[in-house]
Amino acid sequence: AILHASHILVCIPPLNSADRGPGLFVDPVLASCGEILKRNSRLRWIGYLSTTGVYGDHGGEWVDEKSETKALPGSKPHRRLLAEEEWMT
Repeated sequence: AILHASHILVCIPPLNSADRGPGLFVDPVLASCGEILKRNSRLRWIGYLSTTGVYGDHGGEWVDEKSETKALPGSKPHRRLLAEEEWMT
């Protein structure tokens, strides 16, 4: 089904970096289906559900998509940030 999907919404949490080998994806969808997605000629849109936690503590200031990310290394939000970066490459 994923080979013929036109739209995909990814909401599976990323893997703990300790659970993956060197050079492997944090995002389990990319790890298991990345090559299939590359071959899908019908694919028009991929959405990735992340968390506002990737922005970390901004001391009560407003945060938006342009704000600096401050997720603590090794934290769940940091793994989401790594997964976001994987999807962007």
